[in-house]
Amino acid sequence: MTSGADAVDFNADGDFDILTGQGHGGGGLRYYERDYIENDLSDTHPLTNSINPNDDTVPPGQVTGLIATSGVNQNFLMWTNPTDADFMGTVVRYSTTDYPADPSDGTFLLEIIDTPGSGVNYVHTGLTFGITYYYSVFACDGSFNYTAAHAAAMPSVPGDFEPDGDVDQEDFGYLQNCFSGSGSLPTQDCQNADLDGDLDVDLQDFLIFQGCMGGSGNTPGC
Repeated sequence: MTSGADAVDFNADGDFDILTGQGHGGGGLRYYERDYIENDLSDTHPLTNSINPNDDTVPPGQVTGLIATSGVNQNFLMWTNPTDADFMGTVVRYSTTDYPADPSDGTFLLEIIDTPGSGVNYVHTGLTFGITYYYSVFACDGSFNYTAAHAAAMPSVPGDFEPDGDVDQEDFGYLQNCFSGSGSLPTQDCQNADLDGDLDVDLQDFLIFQGCMGGSGNTPGC
């Protein structure tokens, strides 16, 4: 269990349906890992499946600063929750054809009960290079009104940070600028340089990059 986090059993069925709190990384950043927060025993998601219980029909503001960044067979999502006092949480849905139109459209990815104005980072893993993933992040208030924000990203091969289909000198310069050292978190815009997924950019990431370096216009070597 992640240190400093709270597990909530929404439907009292004996499992943990959501993970909230600081999560990985510290500094106010939250890293929510899919296998911790998806309910494997049922498809009960309280934000998605709820009905407006009162006369409030005004949705909260959108999440702000929503960014989808490509990584190696994964995409990184980052946003800030709206500051509305009645904000309750977010639901994230995705598709490989278009942005999901509502919280029941597309494929369920993530549901978070959270606080107004807080920041969220999430890593969507197990993706396929060459396919664009379209994300809709639905902010929900206490009356289950929604508003959406959208972002898309295509996962890359290791070291193709641009991405332009090759691993060349420009990608190497990006990796150099993102170097954080062993055990140190990279900056938010350098998460995709963490090629081995251990939350730092160090020598091991350079070695992975070296094996993929093919030069401008050439097929990557990995």
